[in-house]
Amino acid sequence: MTLGPFVLNFFANLIKASNSFGRTTSIETLEKKLLRGEALSCVDHIERPGLEELYNHLRSGFDEKCFESPTIAATESSADLSERDLLLSEKRRLERALNRLKTIYLYGDDEMASKDFNIERQRITKALSEVDSRINELDIANAFDLSLSDEAFMQKASQFILTQQLLDKRYVNYERFIRKIDPKIVKDFLNETVSNFCIKDGLTTSILLKNGIELRFSYKTAE
Repeated sequence: MTLGPFVLNFFANLIKASNSFGRTTSIETLEKKLLRGEALSCVDHIERPGLEELYNHLRSGFDEKCFESPTIAATESSADLSERDLLLSEKRRLERALNRLKTIYLYGDDEMASKDFNIERQRITKALSEVDSRINELDIANAFDLSLSDEAFMQKASQFILTQQLLDKRYVNYERFIRKIDPKIVKDFLNETVSNFCIKDGLTTSILLKNGIELRFSYKTAE
């Protein structure tokens, strides 16, 4: 197993797990989400100290952008946000609102009427659909923006591909993905999120995140 497929798929899982993390999420569920996919199928478990530290970090209501690349984090941090950036931010807000609504309906202390739940769910779903439609319109328009230099266009396209792969894909096909993207984008992403990797016999045994959390991986024994 090589570093690239393991790390990109792990971070895709980490970003999605952090975005969907709720007060009822168990540490076992978090671990299962982090180890999804073929690239991590040889991992038996994440060692408890690092896993517990990450779990407590998520439960404490951390800033979810700490695991994101500059591409993803820019939608909130840029002083001059574009329409697409604002739409992406609004999309994430609506997705979190929908997740919270479902949690309240299923597990809330105060019972929520089905009628009220359905009305609010339809409102949020409609708003999400409108945001997605506008994002698609902007992406099509941007594809035909000939004012960008070749270098700027490649960087813009690479950032978009990286973001889409990490957020939308269940599994990141590394070989196919790396042919589409500027390698500098991946390098920048890793420099922003990781302090160190440990590799042994071709296997990633630990990842030290920039926030100081170290995750150690124990692998399944060969039968």
